[in-house]
This record gives sequence, C-alpha cells and structure tokens, in this order.
Amino acid sequence: MHPPLLACAPRTTTTPELEEVGAAPAIIVADGGSEGPAEPPREGAPVKAEAPPANARLTMNTPFVFAGEGDVEDGGYGEVELTLTSVVSEMIEASPVDPESYPAGSGVTVSIDLSSDDHQHVAIDFARLSAGYTSKEVVWTGPLRIELRAVEDAAVEVFASRMGAVLQDPPPRRVTILKDEDVALSEDVAVRLLGHGHKRTFAEGPASPLLVALLYTMANGDRDEVHFSIPPGGEGWSWRDLDFRTVKVSYGESMEVDVGRRALTPLRPRGG
Repeated sequence: MHPPLLACAPRTTTTPELEEVGAAPAIIVADGGSEGPAEPPREGAPVKAEAPPANARLTMNTPFVFAGEGDVEDGGYGEVELTLTSVVSEMIEASPVDPESYPAGSGVTVSIDLSSDDHQHVAIDFARLSAGYTSKEVVWTGPLRIELRAVEDAAVEVFASRMGAVLQDPPPRRVTILKDEDVALSEDVAVRLLGHGHKRTFAEGPASPLLVALLYTMANGDRDEVHFSIPPGGEGWSWRDLDFRTVKVSYGESMEVDVGRRALTPLRPRGG
C-alpha cells in the first residue's frame, strides 16, 4: 500500500561530505608476501585482514563514484556515480474511512541520481515506511542493484552491487512459465508469459528469432514488463540476478526453463 504522504520541506545540509562507512567484519586471508608465488600459511604465521566492501555514505548533492573493473569490451564495466538529491521525512495521516488498512504513521522518501555505462542521470527512488505500509529499499537498474541501508537527515547509506557471471548454489531448478498465469520464482517474485511472436525475415534470410513478452511481479506489488528476443539456438536470458536457460518452448502457451541465480559483485569506491 502506498498512500499519499503529507508534504513537508526536505531537510538539507550545509557541509556535504563524501566517505565510506559501515564496514562488515574483516575476512582473514593468508599473506603471500610481496614477491614470488603465494605460499600456504605456516602455523603461527602472520595474517592480514582484508575488509570486504562497506556501505557507501552519500551526502546531499555530492557525487559518490564507484570504480569500474576491466575492459568493457571484454566483459568489464565502467564507473558508477550516485548522487543523493532528496531526503524527505513526512507523516502519514490515518484514513478516516479505513484506519486499520491505512493507519497513522511516518515515512521517508529518498531520491538518488545514477549514472553509469548504461544509464545517464536516471532517478531512482526509495521509501522507508512505518508498520502497515510497504517500503521500497532495493532498486534494480539493469545489472545494478542498489540497497538503502540507513537514512539520516540529509545523508544515506547504500550498498551497491552488480550482477556477476557466476551462478550461485544451489544449482538451477526447472520451472514452467505459463501463459497468463503467475508462476513463483522465489518468495519475492513471480513471472507470467504474456505471449510469443516472431520477427519477419527475408525468405532466404536468417531464421526468425523468438520474441518473448514476460511480466515479473514483486512481493511489494511492483511490476516489470519486459520484451526481448531469443535468436535461433539461443540459450536464454537474464533478469536482475536471475539466469534463465531455455529447455522447451510451447509457442504461445509456455516456456520450460532452468532458473539459477547469479552471484552479485559488490562495487567498491573509486580509489578505495
């Protein structure tokens, strides 16, 4: 449920900062030395702590840049820039007609500007609401996942990650996506087949790719309708961190697929 919030002025800050906070417990790894191949740790040998990625703290109107990795043409990715543009705290009035369904409460809405290789200045919005209402604390934009971790008067902490190439355990499971019927992929998302189609090609040209229309529905009520094509002999597609491999297609009726989940690669601050 997303009732209208009573408007109030956003809080601002006069000393914007840019920093990284909230590191998780360190992971202990062996110190292989500065020269030569790494050796197995000896009993009693010193070890060094390698801190895993931390939350990123964004302050108002100050860009926070995450580093890219590798060559984009070889499967790497470029820098990602996030800029906090709005933090608004508001009160929610109880509905005079149905106060049980729409109780009094409070909420905070957050807007962040995102720029990357795939998107330039895309506004992504979050909502953290009191009990009785559905919050939105995770936003996906293409392969990027941004999670809202903490909110202050004019600053927020987020954790940013990117869909990787490696599938996680457990192994993929087989699912049949049905026409006009929601099929659960997990506790958080269901999918339905809206339809199939074919592109018109020349008589002696290449074989026609399969056109697919799907509707994903999230537990919070958000929906994402996607349209894409699978070339002849194509293996499948990805959506967010889910990986789909086509097993069998019943044209216009269903798609049998193996569904796995890709590991997420945390983004690290530039220069960090």
